[in-house]
Amino acid sequence: MGNVKMTIFPDPEVDPKFGTGIMKVTPAHDPHDFELGKKHNLPVTPIIDLNGRMDFSWFLEQTSQNQKSLDRAKKYHGKKVAEARKLMLEDLKEDGLLIRVDENYSHSVPVCKAGHDIEPTILPNWFVRVETLKKPAYEAVKSGKIKIHPKWQEIKYHRWMENMHDWAISRQNVWGIRIPVWYNVDENPDITVSFLNSKKEIVTKKLDETLKDYSIEEIQSGLQRLMVGKDAKYVVEQNNPGDRYLQETDTFDTWFSSGQWPLVTLGFPNADNFKYFYPTSVLETAWEILSKWVSRMIMFGIYLTGKPPFNDVYLHGVVRALDGRKMSKSLGNVINPEEYIEEFGVDALRMGLVVGNGTGKDFNFPRDKVIGYKKFANKLWNIARYIQSIEQPKVVESTKTDSDKDILHKLNVTIKSVDRSLEKFRFADAAETIYQFLWHDFADIYLEESKNRKEEAYATLSHVLDCSLRLLHPFMPFVTEAVWKELGHNDLLISCPWPKS
Repeated sequence: MGNVKMTIFPDPEVDPKFGTGIMKVTPAHDPHDFELGKKHNLPVTPIIDLNGRMDFSWFLEQTSQNQKSLDRAKKYHGKKVAEARKLMLEDLKEDGLLIRVDENYSHSVPVCKAGHDIEPTILPNWFVRVETLKKPAYEAVKSGKIKIHPKWQEIKYHRWMENMHDWAISRQNVWGIRIPVWYNVDENPDITVSFLNSKKEIVTKKLDETLKDYSIEEIQSGLQRLMVGKDAKYVVEQNNPGDRYLQETDTFDTWFSSGQWPLVTLGFPNADNFKYFYPTSVLETAWEILSKWVSRMIMFGIYLTGKPPFNDVYLHGVVRALDGRKMSKSLGNVINPEEYIEEFGVDALRMGLVVGNGTGKDFNFPRDKVIGYKKFANKLWNIARYIQSIEQPKVVESTKTDSDKDILHKLNVTIKSVDRSLEKFRFADAAETIYQFLWHDFADIYLEESKNRKEEAYATLSHVLDCSLRLLHPFMPFVTEAVWKELGHNDLLISCPWPKS
């Protein structure tokens, strides 16, 4: 295409030992290149339009280019990206500039849910300044007003808050809460509108041209997309301020919307629920949305109420597939919990997901443990049926044997241990403690030893089972409630007092 004059900038971002040591940048179509462009004050020139076609109009307007360059630009102009790539490959071969093609080279490419390549581009967006929002949210965790469990996850929160830039809260999504911004059509003739006309045909033109052929009502009723420049005039209103206005088609970032969850669900600012429950006690969520969701709830909560929305944040790990990879339909490794519930019971699934998994750490789906905890549920039923089968003595033996005293002592130790674990949000430890006590200390040892004196041991057996069911109920609520009812209790187990040591 002839000689092209270029300016070369040295930058530590580029490794001189990699490849040629020279890297081209396209600030309009790559986030990394965009940052480099800002750093070196490079022009941001989109070469792919919003319809996914190559746009060389800016180049074709330059009369200083040689004819071959202009011919090539005309050939690429208006073509889809994939088609243009093939044409460029042919031209590189024709010019003798293509050294070789690595057919085995692979790299990550962002795709949409339909599997199409996503081409990053530059669009005007709505931003929230975060400087005054993030400081009190940062201090709330730093000072201990909000505690994050496990504590080692706090560093992720701090780093995120320290490095947070102004937040782009707009998205070009169809689904979402539309941003309450309105544009007067007479004051913004350069806005490009895309809408369905009365014949259900897509029309995409600038407003001043569109209004020559269509009424404002027809544009409003079929509006699909507004493409607005940064200098557009607008008003922020909840409702349409007049007949000659079009609403912004961008929607709020989902984290902007869900970041207000503690406020909206409780009826901020005057509802009784808000006055009674806010701030709430504990938020439980996955560690991977600590920055995206938790930080935004804290920011908004403090900004609007002066108080953090919760006192403690418990972060669980992410359940991965059996092979350790993230579950994905495309990989075919998605696990349907309903199938495990059908085969092993919901309580076995709950215990399998809780016991033995480090707080805040990802783990592979524990299939073997789920199977094991079905056996534990059966064990619990067998224990209850055995004790229920004992003929209750008319006079309860008051004298306790060493065996009785030992199991009661172990029960008290178990209650204290569970309490400590729950207070520290160590749910896996609490559930494991109950499991070990019930299966081994109580069933394997004490229950077996007491079979030759079961009438005398009945009171102890009943007391230990009663406390154990209460301890286990938060982890296996369905089977414990069923056993509780089977034992003849009329009140719900969930409403019974927590056992005391």
